[in-house]
Amino acid sequence: MADEVRRFGRQAHVRHFDVFDPNAYPDLMRWLDERQLDYDIVAHMPGGGTFTLAETDERLGRLFDEYHGKPPFWTITDEDVDRVLTFVKGTMSTCRYLAPRLMAKGRGSLIAMGSGAGKPGPQRLADYSAEKGAVMCYVVAIAHELKPYGVAANCLLPGMTQTPRNMDPAAARPEDCVPAAVFLAQQDANGVTGQWFDVREFNAAPVS
Repeated sequence: MADEVRRFGRQAHVRHFDVFDPNAYPDLMRWLDERQLDYDIVAHMPGGGTFTLAETDERLGRLFDEYHGKPPFWTITDEDVDRVLTFVKGTMSTCRYLAPRLMAKGRGSLIAMGSGAGKPGPQRLADYSAEKGAVMCYVVAIAHELKPYGVAANCLLPGMTQTPRNMDPAAARPEDCVPAAVFLAQQDANGVTGQWFDVREFNAAPVS
């Protein structure tokens, strides 16, 4: 991604850090200060599904065969639950640490990664639905607090998207999300804020 940015004659600085590390965000802020780097857009785009942890447990092999690769909620482990909470905490930490600098400038855009699964929870994705639902409600809540400071906060809901772990031809391509992401990056508190922006409707049928 950094190389793509540089090909357009822009600067790109890369900082690798682990959102599971409680010191990661203070270290990131110091890194930005040391290099006198500024920003107007914050996009927190983690990926992953908690059910993949359970997939490594041989005891769940039969359940995976029965439930087509996604275990029922009662088989989710404490480790899976902790992972859900860590993803939620990552979004909250990104906003808590990075938003104040946007607020001080009186402009900017925060974008978090939501999911259609965070609205009507689909079958056998209860933990993932809980994670995304928490993130999406959090972003709407902070949008109200950020509005007086000129900062927008929105969720991008890309739907099922192709990744190295998911090459389903029916899924959207990553580039399909670009126009929506660029649109949200251009927003401030006078434009679109506190919204869940669906790129492609998630195929989740209500419980019958």
